[in-house]
Amino acid sequence: MIVLPVTMHEWLYPDRLPENALQSVRLKTAQGGSCGFQLRLSALPRGTLRVCFTAAAPMTAEIFQELPVRVQQNTGVHGFTTDWDTAKDYATRPAPFSVYDALLPLSDEGVSVDGDAALYIALRAETAMEPGTYAARLTLTLGDEETEVPFTVEVAPAALPAESLSITNWFSLKNMADAHGVKAWSEVHWRMIERYGRMMRRMHQNVFWLTADTVIATRGADGGYEFDFSRRERLIRLYLAMGFETIEGAPLYHRTSWDSCEFLITAPEGDVPALSPEGYDYAVAYLRAWNAFLRKNGWYERAIQHVGDEPHERCGNEYRILSGIVRKMLPGMKLIDAIETHELRGAVDIWVPKNDYYATHQAEMETLRRQGDDIWYYTCCIPGGHYCNRLLDFPLLRTRMLFWGNYRYGLTGYLHWGLNHWRGDPFTDTCPANGPVNFLPAGDTNIVYPMGERVLSSMRAEVSRCGAEDYELLRALAERNRPAADAICRAVFRAFDDCDNAPEAFEDAHSRLLDALAQ
Repeated sequence: MIVLPVTMHEWLYPDRLPENALQSVRLKTAQGGSCGFQLRLSALPRGTLRVCFTAAAPMTAEIFQELPVRVQQNTGVHGFTTDWDTAKDYATRPAPFSVYDALLPLSDEGVSVDGDAALYIALRAETAMEPGTYAARLTLTLGDEETEVPFTVEVAPAALPAESLSITNWFSLKNMADAHGVKAWSEVHWRMIERYGRMMRRMHQNVFWLTADTVIATRGADGGYEFDFSRRERLIRLYLAMGFETIEGAPLYHRTSWDSCEFLITAPEGDVPALSPEGYDYAVAYLRAWNAFLRKNGWYERAIQHVGDEPHERCGNEYRILSGIVRKMLPGMKLIDAIETHELRGAVDIWVPKNDYYATHQAEMETLRRQGDDIWYYTCCIPGGHYCNRLLDFPLLRTRMLFWGNYRYGLTGYLHWGLNHWRGDPFTDTCPANGPVNFLPAGDTNIVYPMGERVLSSMRAEVSRCGAEDYELLRALAERNRPAADAICRAVFRAFDDCDNAPEAFEDAHSRLLDALAQ
């Protein structure tokens, strides 16, 4: 049995051994913080592998078997997909290939192995842990063979601050039923919705959207509209109880394609033009009911509302009118949208540009911030190239660097559309078609995986979890010593398309961050 310890910031592959195995495992985290490492196993005889964790400290350890997923195509320079000759300057390896990403919790009974395997060990220091360096070990048993992996965890005298960064991953409630073979809105489905919620909270997600399928809209006997919010109320109560903070109304209006300039709204009779009398009638009825529902439950101040996703300049005038309708019906509520243009002044309160759009229009976006608006950002099938994104053929560390970008530019939120929006088998179909000519880049549709009654985390989700904590640590240091925090950030993150992909450099910067907080 060959056991190779590896940093949590490098991809592992079923068809090759890592080139940078660690001579020893030394981890460092804050009180209440997360950390972890991987083990690449090879030359395993067929049998059942069992892993035992031992530590004389109040430390939480979770052990996962890493499962491979198939990367079908490489990511393009701008986004979507391309060939290796184009991507070789920034992608990890030529597609197709398999990479370990999905994480299956290891049970006490162990796991069947034969040849190669990979494990991820997730650790969390309890908030009450005294600062110091703690010894721990893993004992791997396979048949008559036993191997020990010793490691240390240094807990810095600095506590992880409370969450302040707004994070939302858009989810599909339908996929939460279909992928697990359960009936929509059954009690089993609600248990799945709860499991997905706990997985989101594990990543420090604290904003959750509410889609149209959580409301039943019908025509009343008087010809008006009636709304049943019972599904929505149950979901809100469930997620607020888990620690989510912000209720995010999904986009009210939509377009038939990204290039389209006309917005539609879905009424019980079907889609109608948003600016038609019928569209206005339905929007007013729905927004009045939504307003009353939120106020009745004391949730109005916790809600934000989308108008229409990704408005560009050609649909800007119509978007402004629709924004005015929503403002009229939801007075005082902040309006948020992923945007494709900064020329929507007065129509948006929380601007969510893609990180490459922010980078190329920083002056205009910062003017909006000075005028009182908030700035988040998002990633999706765009950007590609050297930009930070959480894709399967990009260096894994770039997923963590996303949140250093939040600190670097003072962007107070992060949005991604793909928690679980797979369009086929997410283990094998990672680049599904997106229209007649485009394919989504590998990993864009989802950051978690379905398996039977389980919802599986991923290496990207675990790295995101740590990245969100980094943001809070950088922000805490900046409140006391902004030059020091900025210098540590710049050592590894200079821009969204200029960050260090070397785990050694990152781990040195992270260690210096904890040391600076301790001082």
